[in-house]
Amino acid sequence: VADIVLPGGRSGEVIAEEFRRQKPDLIVLLTSGYKSEPSRIVCDERTRFLQKPYSLEELSEVVSQYFDEH
Repeated sequence: VADIVLPGGRSGEVIAEEFRRQKPDLIVLLTSGYKSEPSRIVCDERTRFLQKPYSLEELSEVVSQYFDEH
């Protein structure tokens, strides 16, 4: 789980790609409170997006959906 906008100029997307170099099948859940972020996120079988604020139930649903699919 990584926020898209992080302090220090790095992004959750960059961090996810760094980790995926070590573990290519890593599943990433990106999140953001900025309304413009979802339109630029490419969600695929390894990447999901959850808009902030989200509830524990919403987080649980996204994680459960992934495991149900795989």
